[in-house]
Amino acid sequence: MGNSNSYEALTDPLIPQDPAMAAIDVRFVTSDEVTLVLKGKLSWSGDDYSIKDADTDTPCFQVEGKMKSMKAKKTFLDAYGEPAFNMKLQLTSLVRKHIVYKGTDSTSQLFKIETKFALKPNLYIHFNNLVDGVPCELGCKGDWRARQCVLWLDRGMKGKENRVVVGHISSSALNAAKQLFDKQTYFLRIAPGVDMALMVAICVALDVELRADRKTM
Repeated sequence: MGNSNSYEALTDPLIPQDPAMAAIDVRFVTSDEVTLVLKGKLSWSGDDYSIKDADTDTPCFQVEGKMKSMKAKKTFLDAYGEPAFNMKLQLTSLVRKHIVYKGTDSTSQLFKIETKFALKPNLYIHFNNLVDGVPCELGCKGDWRARQCVLWLDRGMKGKENRVVVGHISSSALNAAKQLFDKQTYFLRIAPGVDMALMVAICVALDVELRADRKTM
């Protein structure tokens, strides 16, 4: 998808979710629209980065420790230092899967993020909403490489016409130089009633895939 469509997508309004939509934990559902700022180097090498509320500068999530390989478990802590979720990368021939588990547990899978970088990044997630049990699909539309895209939700998995925007991802042109060196600062706007931890997990998976994609170029 070209850049023009990417910018147009960012004008689509965020749609509040009622009942709320959660895939990791309902405690991460926000009642108001929230903008998070993700800053630093997001990779499975464990380099430092921060995820904060853009308005209050309050830390929201952080990564525990440094990883020794791409396939090692990466645990995310909440604002109180408690484990929120962890992710493992599963490699296949065509599709790379980021398996997400609750807390520090690595036996009970919550959902998987399937990613594929070709001419444009593709991402799909299927899960049952923790609030009402309704099956849901999440995906990405736009240009992730330029950090200009939206995250859409299909509640009930009824098809393309049922998709609504629940997240905006944007990055200022002032950060272009940082991105060339695997450093980035970008913003994630989240609709009311949406699981913040889920949205962060999506961004991390996409960043890992982008870094791997750049290495093959």
